[in-house]
Amino acid sequence: MPKDKSSWGEGVFYTHIGKTELVVTLKIDIEYISRDNQTAFNEMQIKKIRFNDSHLYIAFSNPDDQSWSRIKCRTVNTETELEISDCKNFIHSGSDDTIKIFNSKQKFTFKKNIKYAFSKYIFLFKNAELTDKDQMLQIKINYLQILFPNHTQNCEYSKTDFEMMTYGFDSEATLNPCEIGGPTPTNTSIIDIPFDIYLFLTRMTKPWTIIIVSTLFMQVVVIPILFFILIIMKCCGKSKKMKRDRRRLKTK
Repeated sequence: MPKDKSSWGEGVFYTHIGKTELVVTLKIDIEYISRDNQTAFNEMQIKKIRFNDSHLYIAFSNPDDQSWSRIKCRTVNTETELEISDCKNFIHSGSDDTIKIFNSKQKFTFKKNIKYAFSKYIFLFKNAELTDKDQMLQIKINYLQILFPNHTQNCEYSKTDFEMMTYGFDSEATLNPCEIGGPTPTNTSIIDIPFDIYLFLTRMTKPWTIIIVSTLFMQVVVIPILFFILIIMKCCGKSKKMKRDRRRLKTK
């Protein structure tokens, strides 16, 4: 099992929780908005994604103004699912020593037999009793992919325009991608790269090259295997036909 990597570049992170390995491609922006302050972090300022047995940690840092953000969520890792909930968002603007803390109670459930890929979502969190000018936390998902080993289905949801979803900080909504309000999981494409090969390629190449390698993988590996299987089936069919013909000759 490879060691955890803070990043393999281009927002791609390898990590594991218990015996569960996963590769996360994360491109999100975070913005804290209040009456007298605004602090933002972009996808290039993600420094770390890490799981331990019970928590997920995501770290942002902006060296220009010394601001930083930390996200800490509770995790439950079962044999079939990964659950992420009760997230705490710590934000330091860099202008003073004040650290803002936001608690969100939403729960996200991911099935380990599904590869997830989403783009263009905005999650806006605010207190229900506050006005729009009071403090809010906005998380903009430009792209998110979660890849588990041995997945058998794909859940991919790409939009042309950003969709905003608003929640109160105290909302205890459970979000199950591809089950409620999302696309139906589809069977894994035959050109999907095996997880171990994906790990190697991700460490050695830029993410966009995975698409090229996927096509080559199909041409170099999958197609010859299918061709070989067809030859065997054809030969077996001929062999059975010859045996039947011989039996007929003997009976005559």
